Formats: sequence, structure tokens, C-alpha cells
Amino acid sequence: MNDLAYAIQRLPADEFWVYFVGACLFSLAGLYFYFRYLWRYRIMQDTPTALIRSASQGYNEFEGVAKLLHH
Repeated sequence: MNDLAYAIQRLPADEFWVYFVGACLFSLAGLYFYFRYLWRYRIMQDTPTALIRSASQGYNEFEGVAKLLHH
């Protein structure tokens, strides 16, 4: 770990800030996508299970076993 700390200390200031801002943007993007998919997951958890014949367009949850149709 000390080698990494020394490598960071030896970086020129402008290069350090480029990496720092890039890491911050990457972290913010990760947080955005985490909360976005968490929100979609919560919508699916709150959706009641429906039969296929009564399913409307939008978010639906189905239970059962899928079987391959033979032609």
C-alpha cells in the first residue's frame, strides 16, 4: 500500500486532478445507476402477481413453469 501512496504523491498536480475528477465522476455514475435500478426493483417488488390473461402493459410479475413448444 505504501508503494501506491508514493506513486500518487509523485504524480504531477494536473495529472492527479484528472484522475481524481475521473474517479469522482465514475463514483457518481455508479451511485446514479445503483439508485435507478433500486427504484425499478422496488416497483417490481410492489407489483402483485398476475395471470397472463389479465396482464396489462407495464410492469408485471408472473409465476409458473415455462415449457418449450414443439413445432
